[in-house]
Amino acid sequence: MALWSAEGWARGTPSGWGLPMVGGAFSGAGEAGVQGLVYNPAAPVDGDGFTVMVDLGTFVTAYSAKLASEQAEVASGSVIVPFIALSVPVFSRPDFALGFSLGSPISRPDSSGDEDSAQRFHRISGGIEVFEFESMIAAKPIEGFSFGVGFVTSRVLANSYFALDSGAVLTQLFGSQTEPLIGLKMFEGRVDVSELNGWGFGGTVGARVTAVPDWVFALDYRSRVRVNLAGDLSLRPSTSFDLRLESGLEGVMVLPAQAHGAVSHKLGRVWLSLEGGWTEWSTLSQSSFELVSPRLGAEDRAMSRILKKIGLEYLPDLGNQAADQYTGMEDAHDFGLRADIELSDWSVMLRSHYASSAVPEAWVHPGNIDFSSVDNRVGLRKQLGSRVNLGASLAWVWFPDYKITKSKASFLADPETAPVAPSGNGEYAITLWYAGLNLVVDLP
Repeated sequence: MALWSAEGWARGTPSGWGLPMVGGAFSGAGEAGVQGLVYNPAAPVDGDGFTVMVDLGTFVTAYSAKLASEQAEVASGSVIVPFIALSVPVFSRPDFALGFSLGSPISRPDSSGDEDSAQRFHRISGGIEVFEFESMIAAKPIEGFSFGVGFVTSRVLANSYFALDSGAVLTQLFGSQTEPLIGLKMFEGRVDVSELNGWGFGGTVGARVTAVPDWVFALDYRSRVRVNLAGDLSLRPSTSFDLRLESGLEGVMVLPAQAHGAVSHKLGRVWLSLEGGWTEWSTLSQSSFELVSPRLGAEDRAMSRILKKIGLEYLPDLGNQAADQYTGMEDAHDFGLRADIELSDWSVMLRSHYASSAVPEAWVHPGNIDFSSVDNRVGLRKQLGSRVNLGASLAWVWFPDYKITKSKASFLADPETAPVAPSGNGEYAITLWYAGLNLVVDLP
């Protein structure tokens, strides 16, 4: 069952459903204090004491997809993403600190399209948003080495609306004898998944080594987060007649584990950093859901009476029916270089970062887009007095244009076992821009 479908872009990278610039464009796996705690729970104890960071970023996207023999679909949109972080010394001791953060590390913003679009079977509207609150404690048992652990609370919100080719579904269930039904308007329906939401919990662990002068080594790991989801499903097998399946929907989504590492070296006024990461997007390759208390209904009173009379108003036997979502995702890797140049009260950041695709070509369609990318950023920071640092950043995420010729999957089917119609083959193009403001305040 397709739970969401939206064009979009692992923590800090555009791969999978991840949101680049999480924690702001200046945050990084090797950074200390509030700029690093979104990645590494050891970062707070290496910061500047009681510090607050507020970051506000705007993402602007442009998307185009042209399926074989169809006109191109073009869309654009923007979303504002806030992030807040706080580091607090423990009893004024320099060897212990607490850290807190609130933001959205995974996002595919809600989108809407034309119900008559050629791509309506892949998506009409939908999105997913993951909000995350993390608390952590960091310690520095000896000078030059710090470690930390954190507790993560995740909140997931999702929805989806798309057209259903019931003829293709029947072919997946009963074989080639029903293939003539594929594409018939009479067998076109709609699926609406709404108010899907749930909570999940996980943990983080990290360490930083600064014992070697002018060098920083950082490593962190973030566990999987198991989220129990519940929502509502409305399915119309055909828009040609008044009949629908209404049901609750329950299932489990496993948000991916992640690991990040960074090695930084200072050369005069310049800090050079090599950063890398891994995201276990394969945990989302298939998510399992079940129908809860399904029933057939109709707005037409005569149809409702017929359903009730023949005993089809309630369908308890469907309660064990699977409504799985397939995305075919695989693990993604990322790496890149960063330079921070210190110029008195000013500093300049330059960064370029590559992320591999999390969706194989066989699984690409307009509702499940993900391509390799290069995240290019530039930032400028100004120290205002002794306690305030203000930064601004710009970024352009480059995605190569793709011509997909091997797509054979949809959210409803495993490409190894079931035919899919219509195909996701075609030409795709995505562009992502970012602009952000970052404020860091050292409190007394």
